[in-house]
Amino acid sequence: MGFLTKLINYLSLGLAGKIEEKALSSILFISLLSLAGTIFLFLFGIYAFATARIIPGILLMIASFLVAGSLAYVRRTRNWKQASIFNLALIIIVLFAIFTSEKSEGSVIIWFAAIPVLSVFILGNRGGAVVSL
Repeated sequence: MGFLTKLINYLSLGLAGKIEEKALSSILFISLLSLAGTIFLFLFGIYAFATARIIPGILLMIASFLVAGSLAYVRRTRNWKQASIFNLALIIIVLFAIFTSEKSEGSVIIWFAAIPVLSVFILGNRGGAVVSL
C-alpha cells in the first residue's frame, strides 16, 4: 500500500465502498481541504510570529487548531456538511480579522478573492452563490 493510497484511505475515513460515491467524494474533498488548511494556517502563523506580527499569528494558530479539530470531528461523526460550513466561516472570519488588524497586509485581499470559488466548491452552486454575495 503506497503513501497516496494510505492518505486517500485516511481522508475518506475508511468509507470507500460503504457509502455512495458522491458522498464519499465530498468527504474526501472536505478532508483534503481541512488537512491543507491546517498545514497552511499553521505555517502562515509561524511566519507571522517570525515577522513580529503577533495578532495575525495568534489568529492563524487558533484557526489552524480549529480546522484540525473539524477534521477530527468529520472522522468521528461523518458530518462533513457542518464541518465544511464551519471551516468556510472560520476562514472568512480569520481573513477579515487579519485585514482589519493589519492595514498594510495587501495579500489578504487576494485571499478574499478565493472565497467565492471555495464557497461554490464546498457548498454547491446555490449555497456558494449566497455566501459569495
